[in-house]
Amino acid sequence: MADIGALSLIRLLAIGMPLGFASAFPAVATLLLKFGPDLLFRHFWRGPFLVPGQAVCRQMTANVPKSVPLFMVMAAMLG
Repeated sequence: MADIGALSLIRLLAIGMPLGFASAFPAVATLLLKFGPDLLFRHFWRGPFLVPGQAVCRQMTANVPKSVPLFMVMAAMLG
């Protein structure tokens, strides 16, 4: 399944589709093939759509993204 997704991503990029759409199309197609349209849209905030929200929340509460801008400010002040 991953091979098909990677090949479709490369083909969509080769025909000139923007990267965001070219990477979203195989991902949505894989979700529809794996879980089916009933599971995706019947329980919208449960199931596969819950995972990206949890990942974004986990990344926003991590301390690592907060330290990167501080290092940039310190480098600008030293420069």
